[in-house]
Amino acid sequence: MELDKRSTDTLQLLKDHRLSYSLSLVKVLVKKELPKIEVGSVQIERVKERDLLELPRWVAEVLSELGFVEIQEESFDVELFRALNREKIQNSLQLSTLKNEFYLRMKNYLNELKARSEKDSAHKVEYDKISILCRDLINIRVCKLLYNACSSSIPTELLGKITFEEKILLERVREIIEDWKKNILEVF
Repeated sequence: MELDKRSTDTLQLLKDHRLSYSLSLVKVLVKKELPKIEVGSVQIERVKERDLLELPRWVAEVLSELGFVEIQEESFDVELFRALNREKIQNSLQLSTLKNEFYLRMKNYLNELKARSEKDSAHKVEYDKISILCRDLINIRVCKLLYNACSSSIPTELLGKITFEEKILLERVREIIEDWKKNILEVF
Protein backbone atom coordinates (compact mmCIF):
# COMPACT_ATOMS: atom_id res chain seq x y z
CA MET A 1 0.00 0.00 0.00
CA GLU A 2 1.48 3.30 -1.09
CA LEU A 3 1.29 6.27 1.27
CA ASP A 4 -0.31 9.37 -0.18
CA LYS A 5 1.32 12.82 0.06
CA ARG A 6 -0.79 13.80 3.07
CA SER A 7 0.21 10.66 4.97
CA THR A 8 3.93 11.23 4.38
CA ASP A 9 3.53 14.90 5.38
CA THR A 10 1.73 13.82 8.56
CA LEU A 11 4.42 11.27 9.39
CA GLN A 12 7.10 13.93 8.95
CA LEU A 13 5.22 16.38 11.16
CA LEU A 14 4.92 13.72 13.87
CA LYS A 15 8.63 12.85 13.59
CA ASP A 16 9.53 16.54 13.88
CA HIS A 17 7.26 16.87 16.93
CA ARG A 18 8.92 13.84 18.56
CA LEU A 19 12.38 15.30 17.87
CA SER A 20 11.35 18.64 19.35
CA TYR A 21 10.09 16.80 22.46
CA SER A 22 13.39 14.90 22.78
CA LEU A 23 15.29 18.19 22.65
CA SER A 24 13.05 19.99 25.17
CA LEU A 25 14.48 20.67 28.61
CA VAL A 26 13.45 18.65 31.65
CA LYS A 27 14.46 19.01 35.30
CA VAL A 28 16.44 16.20 36.89
CA LEU A 29 17.65 15.40 40.38
CA VAL A 30 21.19 14.05 40.44
CA LYS A 31 21.32 10.72 42.32
CA LYS A 32 25.04 10.03 41.80
CA GLU A 33 27.77 12.57 41.23
CA LEU A 34 28.25 13.23 37.52
CA PRO A 35 31.67 13.85 36.01
CA LYS A 36 32.11 16.49 33.31
CA ILE A 37 30.34 15.17 30.19
CA GLU A 38 30.43 16.35 26.57
CA VAL A 39 28.17 14.73 23.99
CA GLY A 40 27.84 16.65 20.74
CA SER A 41 26.61 20.13 21.62
CA VAL A 42 25.58 19.10 25.15
CA GLN A 43 28.09 19.93 27.85
CA ILE A 44 27.54 19.15 31.51
CA GLU A 45 30.01 20.37 34.10
CA ARG A 46 30.73 18.17 37.10
CA VAL A 47 27.53 17.94 39.16
CA LYS A 48 27.18 16.89 42.80
CA GLU A 49 24.67 14.42 44.16
CA ARG A 50 21.26 15.98 45.04
CA ASP A 51 21.74 18.94 42.68
CA LEU A 52 18.91 19.93 40.35
CA LEU A 53 19.55 20.80 36.73
CA GLU A 54 17.83 21.04 33.38
CA LEU A 55 18.90 18.80 30.54
CA PRO A 56 17.59 17.95 27.10
CA ARG A 57 15.06 15.13 27.57
CA TRP A 58 17.07 12.61 25.54
CA VAL A 59 20.15 13.18 27.74
CA ALA A 60 18.05 12.98 30.91
CA GLU A 61 16.52 9.68 29.77
CA VAL A 62 19.94 8.14 29.08
CA LEU A 63 21.33 9.31 32.43
CA SER A 64 18.18 8.09 34.17
CA GLU A 65 18.55 4.62 32.64
CA LEU A 66 22.16 4.58 33.87
CA GLY A 67 20.99 5.50 37.39
CA PHE A 68 22.64 8.91 37.58
CA VAL A 69 19.52 11.11 37.63
CA GLU A 70 15.83 11.03 38.38
CA ILE A 71 13.56 12.95 36.00
CA GLN A 72 11.37 15.38 37.94
CA GLU A 73 7.94 15.26 36.37
CA GLU A 74 4.55 13.95 37.37
CA SER A 75 4.11 10.22 36.94
CA PHE A 76 2.29 9.56 33.68
CA ASP A 77 -0.28 7.20 35.23
CA VAL A 78 -1.42 10.05 37.52
CA GLU A 79 -1.64 12.40 34.53
CA LEU A 80 -3.59 9.77 32.56
CA PHE A 81 -6.15 9.16 35.34
CA ARG A 82 -6.63 12.90 35.79
CA ALA A 83 -7.06 13.47 32.03
CA LEU A 84 -9.55 10.62 31.67
CA ASN A 85 -11.63 11.81 34.62
CA ARG A 86 -11.67 15.41 33.33
CA GLU A 87 -12.72 14.17 29.89
CA LYS A 88 -15.59 12.13 31.34
CA ILE A 89 -16.80 15.08 33.42
CA GLN A 90 -16.93 17.43 30.40
CA ASN A 91 -20.10 17.36 28.36
CA SER A 92 -20.12 15.16 25.28
CA LEU A 93 -18.91 17.94 22.97
CA GLN A 94 -16.33 19.76 25.11
CA LEU A 95 -12.68 18.81 25.31
CA SER A 96 -10.51 19.31 28.37
CA THR A 97 -6.98 20.62 27.99
CA LEU A 98 -4.11 18.20 27.42
CA LYS A 99 -0.45 19.16 27.46
CA ASN A 100 1.07 19.27 23.99
CA GLU A 101 3.44 16.38 24.78
CA PHE A 102 0.72 14.17 26.32
CA TYR A 103 0.65 11.52 23.57
CA LEU A 104 4.44 11.37 23.39
CA ARG A 105 4.56 10.72 27.14
CA MET A 106 1.76 8.15 26.71
CA LYS A 107 3.70 6.29 24.06
CA ASN A 108 6.89 6.32 26.14
CA TYR A 109 5.05 5.10 29.23
CA LEU A 110 3.31 2.29 27.33
CA ASN A 111 6.66 1.24 25.83
CA GLU A 112 8.23 1.15 29.31
CA LEU A 113 5.36 -0.91 30.71
CA LYS A 114 5.45 -3.28 27.74
CA ALA A 115 9.20 -3.83 28.19
CA ARG A 116 8.70 -4.48 31.92
CA SER A 117 5.85 -6.92 31.23
CA GLU A 118 8.02 -8.86 28.77
CA LYS A 119 10.74 -9.23 31.43
CA ASP A 120 8.35 -9.96 34.30
CA SER A 121 4.81 -11.22 33.68
CA ALA A 122 3.66 -9.61 36.93
CA HIS A 123 3.69 -6.25 35.09
CA LYS A 124 1.38 -7.51 32.31
CA VAL A 125 -1.78 -6.68 34.30
CA GLU A 126 -0.59 -3.11 34.82
CA TYR A 127 0.28 -2.77 31.12
CA ASP A 128 -3.14 -4.10 30.08
CA LYS A 129 -4.96 -1.80 32.52
CA ILE A 130 -3.07 1.33 31.39
CA SER A 131 -3.49 0.34 27.72
CA ILE A 132 -7.27 0.16 28.15
CA LEU A 133 -7.35 3.54 29.90
CA CYS A 134 -5.28 5.10 27.10
CA ARG A 135 -7.63 3.71 24.46
CA ASP A 136 -10.66 4.93 26.40
CA LEU A 137 -9.27 8.45 26.57
CA ILE A 138 -8.33 8.43 22.89
CA ASN A 139 -11.79 7.18 21.86
CA ILE A 140 -13.58 9.85 23.89
CA ARG A 141 -11.38 12.61 22.49
CA VAL A 142 -11.59 11.39 18.88
CA CYS A 143 -15.41 11.41 19.06
CA LYS A 144 -15.35 14.99 20.32
CA LEU A 145 -12.82 15.99 17.67
CA LEU A 146 -14.99 14.46 14.94
CA TYR A 147 -17.93 16.54 16.08
CA ASN A 148 -15.80 19.68 15.96
CA ALA A 149 -14.40 18.74 12.55
CA CYS A 150 -17.93 18.86 11.14
CA SER A 151 -18.63 22.40 12.33
CA SER A 152 -18.28 25.31 9.96
CA SER A 153 -15.45 26.84 11.98
CA ILE A 154 -13.18 25.59 14.72
CA PRO A 155 -13.53 27.56 17.96
CA THR A 156 -10.18 29.21 18.75
CA GLU A 157 -10.35 28.12 22.40
CA LEU A 158 -10.45 24.50 21.20
CA LEU A 159 -7.04 24.84 19.55
CA GLY A 160 -5.53 25.77 22.92
CA LYS A 161 -6.91 22.59 24.50
CA ILE A 162 -5.77 19.96 22.03
CA THR A 163 -2.38 18.41 21.38
CA PHE A 164 -0.21 18.69 18.29
CA GLU A 165 -1.33 15.23 17.12
CA GLU A 166 -4.99 16.12 17.62
CA LYS A 167 -4.55 19.32 15.59
CA ILE A 168 -3.19 17.25 12.71
CA LEU A 169 -6.11 14.81 13.01
CA LEU A 170 -8.64 17.65 13.17
CA GLU A 171 -7.16 19.32 10.08
CA ARG A 172 -7.04 16.07 8.07
CA VAL A 173 -10.60 15.09 9.00
CA ARG A 174 -11.88 18.59 8.17
CA GLU A 175 -10.22 18.33 4.73
CA ILE A 176 -11.84 14.94 4.10
CA ILE A 177 -15.26 16.20 5.20
CA GLU A 178 -15.00 19.32 3.05
CA ASP A 179 -13.94 17.24 0.00
CA TRP A 180 -16.82 14.85 0.63
CA LYS A 181 -19.37 17.68 0.96
CA LYS A 182 -18.06 19.30 -2.20
CA ASN A 183 -18.36 16.04 -4.13
CA ILE A 184 -21.85 15.34 -2.82
CA LEU A 185 -23.11 18.84 -3.57
CA GLU A 186 -21.30 19.24 -6.89
CA VAL A 187 -23.66 19.67 -9.83
CA PHE A 188 -22.84 17.40 -12.80
